[in-house]
Amino acid sequence: MALTEDEKKILSEVIGELSEFNEAVSGSSDPVAQLLRLHALTEYYLEQLIETQFRNGTIITSDNRFGYHHKLQVVNALGLLDPGLVGVLRKLTQLRNNFAHHRAPVVTKKDIRQAAKPLDAKFKSALRRTSEEPKEILALARVIHEQFSHLLMVCRVAGPALSYEILNT
Repeated sequence: MALTEDEKKILSEVIGELSEFNEAVSGSSDPVAQLLRLHALTEYYLEQLIETQFRNGTIITSDNRFGYHHKLQVVNALGLLDPGLVGVLRKLTQLRNNFAHHRAPVVTKKDIRQAAKPLDAKFKSALRRTSEEPKEILALARVIHEQFSHLLMVCRVAGPALSYEILNT
């Protein structure tokens, strides 16, 4: 089945985002910086989902008073996210917030494994496929990206009114 021009454009955008994602997360050897970048990228993905699902989604995403928690709640209410991914994103946010209250924050493998727990099977699979260090952060990043990239591609092609159940049938 041949792709339409719109689908080719969307695929190209997703591939570009993958490169940007890999560069942002792998671009530092500091685990705290990697985790902060990963969190920022998940916020970007949430914004993209909001913008694809609402006719005027930029009203939400451009409002500085509308923070990460609210964006996650909106996307979760739309039924687009795997419940495990929601759990991972909440735990990732807790880690990020903990960093904000320490002068010299440290990320441990245990922190990452705990954050990944809601998607444990996918995380363990990604961990086995990851050879670079720090493996845990890169495996978590891979799982998050895989979840969002598939979802964004489907949302961009199909447009509004999708649900998690429809996406996974």
